Amino acid sequence: MSQDIAPPALGAQFGIGKVLGTSLAILGRNFIPFAIIATVVQLPTLLTQLYLDPNLNANSATVVVPDAGATFTYVAILVLVSAIANGFTTATLVYGSFQDLRGQKIGLGECFSRAIGVLPMIAIGAVCYGLLVGLGTMLLVIPGIIIAVVYWLYVPAIVVEKKGLGAAFTRSGELTKGKRWSIFAILLLVGLVSIGIELLVGFGAVMLGAMASVNMIVIVSYALNAIIGAFFSVSNAVTYYYLRADKEGVDIEDIARLFD
Repeated sequence: MSQDIAPPALGAQFGIGKVLGTSLAILGRNFIPFAIIATVVQLPTLLTQLYLDPNLNANSATVVVPDAGATFTYVAILVLVSAIANGFTTATLVYGSFQDLRGQKIGLGECFSRAIGVLPMIAIGAVCYGLLVGLGTMLLVIPGIIIAVVYWLYVPAIVVEKKGLGAAFTRSGELTKGKRWSIFAILLLVGLVSIGIELLVGFGAVMLGAMASVNMIVIVSYALNAIIGAFFSVSNAVTYYYLRADKEGVDIEDIARLFD
């Protein structure tokens, strides 16, 4: 059964507004299934925060005196879990986004099964991407930003084109070349929205005072950021599509045939 959706016009120029507009439209049409996917896939991140954070008292759900060693270990685990969860979320929603662009009905099971098939490669890629960005950020921030932009499309290169790890990063570099300022702007805008949500959650916690437990704040923040993560993942897929359409003249059916 097909949805009444018109795919983006072939040959339309890649642009910030086009990527964000198409991404919002896709997320809006599929809000419930995409929100379910994002919250389920990101669940390990939430559990890590709730049960492994040494700075939270599990009984009273309040902040306790930090332990430097335990905190470092916790942060390392959280970063690792988050990186893999983010990569898997993107892999799952890349397939769902392309199905939407084709005008096809999206099935949760099929989205998960497609992503699970490349999960080992995605997990390794997510760790490598996170390490590269992290190390680059330690070198005066700017190198980290450059790495984040250049290799942002490694996930669709794996999911769609079945690239190996090194080839996926190389492919991302090829696709993003010449469009990196626009991609940086997309990442920046999504990042600012995420920061804004965190500030709103913090403000709400202050307003509620004692009524807002630390666990409640973590859960609310997790749920809202899962939605932002879903949009981020859809934007990744849409960016990949528009860049290929712009640079290589492919249409959505050309890309979709790679899934068949």
